[in-house]
Amino acid sequence: MHRKPQPFPVSVHTGWIDFSPALHSYVSTRVIRTLGTFAAGIRSVTVRVIDHEPYDPATRLCAINVELKPVGTLSATSTGRNVYESIDQATETILARLRDKFGLDDVAPLLSRIA
Repeated sequence: MHRKPQPFPVSVHTGWIDFSPALHSYVSTRVIRTLGTFAAGIRSVTVRVIDHEPYDPATRLCAINVELKPVGTLSATSTGRNVYESIDQATETILARLRDKFGLDDVAPLLSRIA
């Protein structure tokens, strides 16, 4: 079975020594599906999931940084008790910022503008 190559690298970091491969897979899949339309303009994506409060592991922080081509960075964060919801919210915020940055309601013209 051949795997389809990723359109851009996604790096996932946590504040925990041992974290679920399912979480890593979810983050990578969610980011690529949500931001895939902008792949031509994305150099890389870094996602950090950590405990927001040091003594409250029920509150998680998700921070996403998108390195753009040729230069530039967009960032978003989200905090919540459910780590998956925090990831979803931060990803949707990044999507909105990409649309704002390129002035697009429809992302189709993006490929010709940043190629």
